[in-house]
Formats: sequence, C-alpha cells, structure tokens
Amino acid sequence: MKKIIAISLIVLCFMSCTYKSITYKYTFLSDPKKDINKRISVRMRIPSDYVYTTSFATWENIDYYTYPDSSVIYVTNYDICNPNDENIKSLGDTIWSFRFQRAMYNQLLYTELGLGHMIPKYEKLQGKNSNGLYWRDILIEDTLSHLGQGVSFGYINVSKEKKNTYDKIIETAKFKMKTIRKRR
Repeated sequence: MKKIIAISLIVLCFMSCTYKSITYKYTFLSDPKKDINKRISVRMRIPSDYVYTTSFATWENIDYYTYPDSSVIYVTNYDICNPNDENIKSLGDTIWSFRFQRAMYNQLLYTELGLGHMIPKYEKLQGKNSNGLYWRDILIEDTLSHLGQGVSFGYINVSKEKKNTYDKIIETAKFKMKTIRKRR
C-alpha cells in the first residue's frame, strides 16, 4: 500500500509540474568557401504560465515568453531587435558597439592590431532598467565565424523578488555547438 501511495504522489508531482522545456536550434553559415555551417542550440526549463509570441525576418528569429507580471524570457539569433538593446546601451557605448555592431568592431581585427585589451566583456550582461526591474542577456557566439553570429537569451522586467528564480533558469541553460558540412 505504501508503494502505491508513493508512486501516486510522484505521478501527481510530475503532472502538476509548473515548468516546460524549450529547445531552439539556429544554423549559421560559417565558411561559405567550404560549405560549413554551425548549429547552436539552447535548451532550458522555464515556468509554464507564459504567453508565447515570435517575430522573424529573413533568417533571424526571436521568441518571447511573457508572464502575467510582464516579465519576459527570450531566445534569439537576432541582434538588431534584442529585447535588452536599450539596457545594454545604458552600460556604455563600447559595450553596446562590440555587442551589436560586430562587423565594425571586429574582435579578431582588434586582437591582430594589438588592441585586444580594449575589447569589453559582453557575453554576460545584467543590470536594472530605468523602472528598477532587472534584466540579463547572455550571448553564445560562433567564435570561429568572421560574421559574428550567435544566439542570445535572457530576461527583462523581472522584480527583485523573482530575480533569483530567473537567474537559476538562465544559468541552467544547456548549449551545444555543432559543425555541419554540406554534402556535395
């Protein structure tokens, strides 16, 4: 009888789970001369009480998970419309420039010119917005590509009370980067 009750409780816990797993895969052309692509995938478990919306243009996608308190978790391969663009810009021009204008502010070029020490750290950014709500942005970049392609994800409009929960969600995200060669 105890085993039946224990199994029933475990099943009930799994059925009432309040989190959902999401996975996104983005493919980038890394080397046109060799027909090599890179695929970056992001997987994480997020609270399930969201409203899902998406936007896209050409090959760029952005997926929003908006919660009742107006906080948002996002995953995107689209730098121009990153939800944290203004928040990152408020950190300083150099960080924003390297993060969003990578063609002009190329890391490899700066390193080759001996200016690598001037490249700001922008892979993991966070702070408070003008309304006192927290935000965070993480960039996973295809570092072998001269095109500066990558996937970013994070959150915006998170209250102080929920910040730790959202940080744990973001920090447990799993990434994979894979090289794909086209067949001829």
